[in-house]
Amino acid sequence: FLFFFLMIRRPPRSTLFPYTTLFRSAAVNISSRQVGGDYYDCFKIDEDKHAFCIADVSGKGAPAALIMSNLQASLHSLVSTEIDIGDMTSRINDLIYRNTGLDKFITFFFGVLDSKENTFTSCNAGHNPPYLFHADGTFQTFDKGGLILGMMPNMPFDTETLKLQTGDAIVMYTDGVSEAMDADEEEFEEKRIEACILENYGLSAEDMLDKLLGAVRDFSHGQPQADDITSLIIKVL
Repeated sequence: FLFFFLMIRRPPRSTLFPYTTLFRSAAVNISSRQVGGDYYDCFKIDEDKHAFCIADVSGKGAPAALIMSNLQASLHSLVSTEIDIGDMTSRINDLIYRNTGLDKFITFFFGVLDSKENTFTSCNAGHNPPYLFHADGTFQTFDKGGLILGMMPNMPFDTETLKLQTGDAIVMYTDGVSEAMDADEEEFEEKRIEACILENYGLSAEDMLDKLLGAVRDFSHGQPQADDITSLIIKVL
C-alpha cells in the first residue's frame, strides 16, 4: 500500500519526464485529501514506444485510492508491445467490474507514443477527452474508446492512431481541472483550458503545465479544492 500511496500522492508541482530527444512531458497530481483517486503514469514499453495514462475513480480519499491501485496493477501487468490497447482496456474493464461495486467506476485514457513512427495510439474509456493542439492554432480531441471502466463486462473498446508533427502538444487532464469553481460557482470549463494552452503554446511542456495550474488557481480565487487536480502534457520537439 505504501508504494501505491507514493504513486498517487504526487508533489503539487510539475515534474519533467525526459524520454527521447523528440518528446518531452510534464505531469502533476494535487490531491484534495491525503490520498486521492486520480492517477497518471508514464513509462517505457520498448526502445520506440512510451505509455501515457490518466484516470479518475469515482469518490475520494482512501477508498478511491484502493480502487485505483487495482487499475495501476492491471495496467502494468497487461501492457506490452504485442497486445492491442483496445483489447487491453477491455481486460482491465472486466477486472475492475469483478472487483468493485456497481457504484464505483473509473474514467481512463491510455495512449502509446511511438517515437519511431511519430504516432500516438489511444483508447478513451469515458475520460475527459484529451487535446491534440497543432502549431497552426487548431486542435482536436481524443474521443474514440468506449464506456467508463467497471460499468459493464465484456465491452469492446475502439482505438485511434494520429500522426504527430513538430510543435504538437497533447494535453490530458481530470475533471478537477475543468470543474474547478470560482466564488460564483462557475466552472473553469474546457474553453479556459483551450484558451490557456493556445496562449502559451510556444512554451515547454513543463512551463505550459505551470501556466494551466496557475490559471486554475487564479480562477478559483482561493476557493477550497473540491477535487483532485491532475494533468499531463506532452510536447513534440
